[in-house]
Formats: sequence, C-alpha cells, structure tokens
Amino acid sequence: LPDAMPKFKSFGQVVTLISYSRGKVASTPGYDAIQQLPSFVYLETSVKVGSEVNYTTDLFTNVGNVILAHRDADVLKSDVEKIRQMEKDNALFEYKVKDAILKGPSSIFSYSRGGHRRTVSSDRPEMYW
Repeated sequence: LPDAMPKFKSFGQVVTLISYSRGKVASTPGYDAIQQLPSFVYLETSVKVGSEVNYTTDLFTNVGNVILAHRDADVLKSDVEKIRQMEKDNALFEYKVKDAILKGPSSIFSYSRGGHRRTVSSDRPEMYW
C-alpha cells in the first residue's frame, strides 16, 4: 500500500431527479438544460415525450439520475443547486394541457344598480378528464 493516499483529481456526484409535479410530458427542457451544465457526464432516464410522470415518493418513482463530475468542487456544488432549483420550479418537464369543458351556469342571479345590470353565477368551471 502507498504511504500516502493520492489526491483526488475531480469531484463527482450522482443526483437522483425528483418530480414535484405530474402529467403527460410534452417536452423535456430541464433535461436539455442539465446536459449543458459544466459538470454534466451522463443522464439516465426512462422519461421521454409522451411519458406519464407522477410525483416522486420514493427511490422507485424518481425521474432519472444524473452523473456529474468536475475538477472544481464549487462548480459541482453550483450545478447540483441548479438541478434542485429546476426540480422545485417544475422546470424539468413541460406537460400537455388537458382540454377543459366549462359547465353551464345552473343558477344565475341578476340585479340592477345605478343603471348597470349585473349577472352573477354561483357555478365554477368544472374540469372533465
């Protein structure tokens, strides 16, 4: 065995990606941004356009893993913080928007005041999936 341990030549980390949102993926802008980070080495994920993503609740429901490595520990730390912020901002994915069907008002109340007629409905938009 050597008398002294060799110095590390770089710093590295595996980042498990977390989803704070759910839906059908329309695009993956967060993955594109991660691949542009200075410490990026590899992205492993099964999520692609058209995939259904749910909230991450455990190790089995993560949305991927990123391997990062860099000679400068501060660069690595900054890149991990950027990824974590993207997760919190729900910026990893853009989701397909589901069409909404608005329900017709079932109760309408009208009144006049000062020459202006106001109509009020107690219903709210109902979303049907």
